[in-house]
Amino acid sequence: MKRKADFITNSSSTSFVCWGLNKELYNLKKDEKLMERIYDFYTKNSKDKEILSFEDFIDQDNYEFMECVAELTSLKDYSTVQEGEYFMIGTHWEKMKEDQTLKQFKDEIISSLNKIGFELTEKDIEFISESWYDG
Repeated sequence: MKRKADFITNSSSTSFVCWGLNKELYNLKKDEKLMERIYDFYTKNSKDKEILSFEDFIDQDNYEFMECVAELTSLKDYSTVQEGEYFMIGTHWEKMKEDQTLKQFKDEIISSLNKIGFELTEKDIEFISESWYDG
């Protein structure tokens, strides 16, 4: 019998842990001003030869949307779950500064998202711990 003491991964399972926003994508995409701002960034910065139309950008559950929000906010921890129904973005708790309070940490996340058009308060930021099996 062999024993393995190292961390074991399975490519068909995923986990996501951070402090941030966990929002239903459908509700998020109803905010037309926010979507226009994110779409504008997408059209100016896309490296794709074929740019999605605004309607396709809004309708699709696509990574272009998530990547744009991440770039605009500098929050690099993001994902979707349940076939793209929910959008999660934030910062891993290990990135919290040693002398920083949790409130200050959350305020940084809120500020980063609000600067692109979100209208969040502290109650919108939560500890997100999700895992799912893709198999």
